[in-house]
Amino acid sequence: MSQQIMSKHPIRVLIAEDSLFTAHLLQKILEDAPDIEVVGVATTGKEAVEMATALRPDVITMDYEMPEMNGLEALEIIMKTVHVPVIMCSLYTRRGAEITTQALLMGAVDVVQKPRSQVELPLIQEELLRKIRAAVRSQGVRALKPLAEPPQPPPKPQLGRLLQIGDPVIVIAASTGGPRTLATLLQSLPPDLGAAILIVQHMPPHFTHTLAHRLDLYSALRVAEAEEGMRLTIGSALLAPGGVHTTLLNFRTIRLTLDPPVNHVRPAADVTMRSVARFHGERAIGVVLTGMGEDGREGARAIKQAGGTVIAQDESSSVVYGMPRAVVEAGLADYVQPPEEIAQTLIDLIRRMSRHDTA
Repeated sequence: MSQQIMSKHPIRVLIAEDSLFTAHLLQKILEDAPDIEVVGVATTGKEAVEMATALRPDVITMDYEMPEMNGLEALEIIMKTVHVPVIMCSLYTRRGAEITTQALLMGAVDVVQKPRSQVELPLIQEELLRKIRAAVRSQGVRALKPLAEPPQPPPKPQLGRLLQIGDPVIVIAASTGGPRTLATLLQSLPPDLGAAILIVQHMPPHFTHTLAHRLDLYSALRVAEAEEGMRLTIGSALLAPGGVHTTLLNFRTIRLTLDPPVNHVRPAADVTMRSVARFHGERAIGVVLTGMGEDGREGARAIKQAGGTVIAQDESSSVVYGMPRAVVEAGLADYVQPPEEIAQTLIDLIRRMSRHDTA
């Protein structure tokens, strides 16, 4: 039995949703859970801000399109005033993906699919409850440092050379709170970083393409969504697509699979890390960032067993200290640091590898 269920105080959730039908579906999901109480339903962004201030809920589920004040405007005010973790509820559309990705970079902790009918409730229920329970344990917006929009896209280097045997490969794992943390980390990496990067962020299908585009704006490196048959290049980062696992067919060629979920997720960082450890051994570097669950732990173990290096985000900077905690408590982390220091550690590790090669 979870700690929250045993607690005397249920998780108090405010639903912000302008569709009464959708609000009813969300309310039904939440009120069926013994550890959750719906304290109110706001039908406009202005109401969401007012009710968040008055009711002080533990978690808010937020629609992105509402009258008077949209979800992004309400999110910005809530982050600055009541510091409540916000989970975005989005339709799987291009516009929904774009707005939700922006919300995640602003500080929303996670995203769930908006139910469209009673039939979809069982498919969404487990995910929504799991993410609400993780959000209430999170540090919410209190853990976030300012993330300024880039004034203009930084100049990109020419497409880097193809990865060669012996070049470092970095695998970055992230979940709850990950998009904003990834932006912070990538902002701190130079365009001439002598490594290829694979990123596994737990997100639904259709959202990862938009996230890759947004991260590319923040980074001096080239960031794109991985595709079948793509080849790793130095100075670029590929983001695992939602809904499939990202592995390597050989030391530099991407292979996407529909193998069963691992750790209840697909893509799973464990799958990608094991693949990179297999082909790159001591030149594999695993980075496990904020997120719920234990994905990344066994992948980190594979990297360590192959002679590689593992870095975990520290607790104070993590929105949810689940994935990095699992790595640290298993004794697998060589470094435990906030994102800005992780960036410098990656730079130093790759420079040392380069000096060793030329010695």
